Amino acid sequence: MAKLCLKKPSKRLKLRTKYKVEKKVREHNRKLRREAKKKPKSKKSKKIIIPSICPFKEELLKEAEAYKEHKKQEQIKKREQLIQDRAAKKEEEQETLEQVLKLAEMKQKLHKNNKKEELEDSVDVKKFKNMKTQSLYKEFKKVVEAADVILEVVDARDPMGTRCKVAEDLVVGTPGKKLVIVINKADLVPRANLEAWLKYFRRGFPTVPFKASTQAQGGHLGHRKMLKYKGNVGVESHVVMQRQEVGTANERIF
Repeated sequence: MAKLCLKKPSKRLKLRTKYKVEKKVREHNRKLRREAKKKPKSKKSKKIIIPSICPFKEELLKEAEAYKEHKKQEQIKKREQLIQDRAAKKEEEQETLEQVLKLAEMKQKLHKNNKKEELEDSVDVKKFKNMKTQSLYKEFKKVVEAADVILEVVDARDPMGTRCKVAEDLVVGTPGKKLVIVINKADLVPRANLEAWLKYFRRGFPTVPFKASTQAQGGHLGHRKMLKYKGNVGVESHVVMQRQEVGTANERIF
């Protein structure tokens, strides 16, 4: 007879049930961790248990108590040392801050002194309200320091209106610098006026007339006024004459 075939139930699980079980296990473990965080374990000092049979029980207990006291004293000393170190660091930081402040004050004083010296050496820049004028004045001061001779060009039609007293004072106040006034457009004013202005300006500085126009104006308008110093002479002789006049004016003033 054939043996009876009994089907045993399989131990294999469906994946759906398997994943459900794993999920529940994870949730349970998570719950346990949360509770453990809420109720942390208290670290209580364990009592030293010595059996009563031991003959040196009291001595051992005393040694243990002394060891505990020694540990406590060491902890107290460490705390005091930490407090002292922190205080020393704070003092050092305060000292460094004080040193930085002192250095900053010294630099500020030096900066103020340098500013005062610059203002004393030159004309006060603050009197120029316009910032553009102040920057131009600073650039002009650099030019004066780099140059030996400065030419001040004025208009023959209005010499006093086109004259700059601030520039003249700066050039005169700088040692080793010379100022020459050039009266431009001398051909556009009468000869008598030109001679009067030359006489006026030559009291303080060397002054020369000049004609800047290069255009061949109709019939050389005003050319006679420029050539009446020594009669009818050519342009080259007139330039030489101007150089001689500048030399004599320099000798007369300087």
